[in-house]
Amino acid sequence: MTSSTVLSPISYEDIARRSPPGTTTWITPTFSVDELSLYYLFPKEDESGLALFRLNLANGQAKEIGTPITTVSQSTLEEDLRRQRLRIAFDGITSFEVIDLLERELLLVNVDGRYFLMDPDSSEVVRDLSAYQISSPSYIPNTTKIAAISDNLLIAIDIVTGDTQVIAKPSDPQLSIGIAEYVAQEEFDRLEGYWFSKDGSHLAYCEVDERHVPEFPIVHLGTADNNVEYHRYPFAGKANAKVTLYVAKASGAVIRTIETPPEFEYLSYVKWLDSDNLLMQYLNRFQNKQTVFLFSVSTNAFTDVYHEEIEPWINARGGYYLLDDGSILTTTERSGGRHLCAIRERVATELTVGKFEVLEILSVNLKDRCTYLLTNFNSPLQHCIQRFDFATNKLSSPLTPGEGLRDVTISRGNRWLVERYNNLEASAQIKIYELLDKDETRLLERHQALPKISLQHLGVRAPQLFTVPLANGETMYGALYAPPDGITKGKPTVLEVYGGPHFQMVKNGWHESVDMQAQLLAQNDVVVVKFDNRGSFGRGKGFESPIFRSMGTVELDDQVAGLTYVHERFGTDEHKVGVFGWSYGGFMTLSLLAKRPKLFRVGVAGAPVVDFALYDTAYTEKYMHTPETNEQGYAQASVLNFLKDITAPCLIIHGLVDENVHFRNTAQFIENALQLGIETEIMVLPEARHMPTSPGSRLALAKKRTEFLLKALL
Repeated sequence: MTSSTVLSPISYEDIARRSPPGTTTWITPTFSVDELSLYYLFPKEDESGLALFRLNLANGQAKEIGTPITTVSQSTLEEDLRRQRLRIAFDGITSFEVIDLLERELLLVNVDGRYFLMDPDSSEVVRDLSAYQISSPSYIPNTTKIAAISDNLLIAIDIVTGDTQVIAKPSDPQLSIGIAEYVAQEEFDRLEGYWFSKDGSHLAYCEVDERHVPEFPIVHLGTADNNVEYHRYPFAGKANAKVTLYVAKASGAVIRTIETPPEFEYLSYVKWLDSDNLLMQYLNRFQNKQTVFLFSVSTNAFTDVYHEEIEPWINARGGYYLLDDGSILTTTERSGGRHLCAIRERVATELTVGKFEVLEILSVNLKDRCTYLLTNFNSPLQHCIQRFDFATNKLSSPLTPGEGLRDVTISRGNRWLVERYNNLEASAQIKIYELLDKDETRLLERHQALPKISLQHLGVRAPQLFTVPLANGETMYGALYAPPDGITKGKPTVLEVYGGPHFQMVKNGWHESVDMQAQLLAQNDVVVVKFDNRGSFGRGKGFESPIFRSMGTVELDDQVAGLTYVHERFGTDEHKVGVFGWSYGGFMTLSLLAKRPKLFRVGVAGAPVVDFALYDTAYTEKYMHTPETNEQGYAQASVLNFLKDITAPCLIIHGLVDENVHFRNTAQFIENALQLGIETEIMVLPEARHMPTSPGSRLALAKKRTEFLLKALL
């Protein structure tokens, strides 16, 4: 099959774009210290990187702040890995920090892992930090210094003089300091390894011992020098890193050493609640027990704040806030869904109830005794912004209009709210509101709105959302992309699958409408469907937990139930069905081909896990426990044990330098297939990690995947 088979107007280039049409929006909007300006990143027109802007909130005018360096540079390894953890596909400027340097506002700007201090008024570089070869820099409050990691030391760099001093060093050169271990970054979203108190007088930092965790080599065969990376990767059932937390004065003088408590394995969250109280959150290895401690600098007291046990697991979150009455505001899943709670005297009292979840605590306003929340109050498919009043214990109606998805930033003084909004019919939009009393907001019109893009202009239609009844009485959400003529009867079907926890495929969001891979397949007279099976995010623990100790079972049942429903309701051809997915979706693709071989004619698996014994401890053991304690569950989940039953053409796409789901998975699949005499097509991306970012790799991937599916179905 040649590329000429694929119809216009959608092209492979459209699929390969880093930002599908209508999805470009402000990235990491951050208010200035005086709350008169707003900084944000925005993709350049050619998608070569991100540009940094400052918006004047008084007149709505935005000004681009110049890039510290104009030459294209190769990102540092530390920056490359940071982007993978954060799923950032862009090069160049990817992060910044607003610094209040003794009443002068500066920006600490990250360009490919090289750091610069800039004056936002003049766009001039105040201090070039690139020569210091640092990572993880952060401003030390109330000083003229930047803290950073350099050569396994925690150092401070004086912005004025350029002088450096060592704040802390590891107790043994083989240990690391101030950097989070892999599973803390990937599975708990804790990228930080040191934290300064709000007044800059004290700090906490981690020392990580990974000597007992074997190194796993990642070889760059696609480069001239064949560079080798060595990663301390803890495989399921094997040893984890050991983390010690130190509390010290800003000078580095240690005042308290905190070992991980007995029976606990992971330091999942650390935060200074104020300048005196340091909060730590720990999880046990199977993540069904969580404990929270406070350390007071002034009293040297170490207090057990709260302990929680929830079966079968706890979805650990951060977000702890100290209230005026001494209680701590956070969220809990104790009732089955995530709800707001207040911890006082080791007891958590739930403040919200209902068949919805609190997705995030956006801000706490102590003056007005309220908190702003992001919830899925109206539907698991969309978001609401709501205000909870501590005085009345009441949750407001949604504060901003419209159905859809929202990312929200609230200014430190709780004056402004930035809403990044979209839905199936509305491309990305930005709205800035002024927060008023009594659950009211006022829309600020004085800013540059993003251009609205219509689906009609793109030549596509939004997917049809529907529900599928499941055998256990639950309902499952689905989405269907029909061909341009709207006719589904007798048409081939492609299942686009993820299926794993912590993710939703079906939402009332613009990203679903401009899923250009799905739209291109639909354009070629194929019906594309997606389902959020049991085990997926946003429906509470009861919907999520059926995968416990048995991955690769109920997810498959639900996906097949969804396909059966589509065949019956929409009349699609049940003999022409394909499937594709990435990561957990790659695992699901291979599992469906192997365990339901009669239902599928073709499959494309991207970066698949083929045996969960080959994946990391924190993710895998949370859902499956260890291979030693759940031998049957691991055997049932391993694609390798069912590979002999695959009969449909199968393509696997995988990056050789994937440090998350190692190519080792695909290599073992290939070797087993060879021994069984099963032909499998492989597309290797020599310099791609788990999320391919280079334009060439993304374009080749889109072309190969599309044509492989269409060749088997048309």
